[in-house]
Amino acid sequence: MAALRTFYDARNGTHEPFYFYDPFETNPKFSYDPTGAAVTGRYTVRFNTDWSQSVTPGRSDVQLELIELA
Repeated sequence: MAALRTFYDARNGTHEPFYFYDPFETNPKFSYDPTGAAVTGRYTVRFNTDWSQSVTPGRSDVQLELIELA
């Protein structure tokens, strides 16, 4: 969760877009291109919600939503 929060903060929350790879559409499946050059299964998205986190004994939950940009 710390890595996800760091990524969210580095995008300035809902402001900066990034590439999201749909794992079912990549070739081979469940792979991604860290350079962003591969376009198969790649979508430009941004976070659509503010960070929402809840912590209970033995469990942490984060609720985030992505929105595809044209």
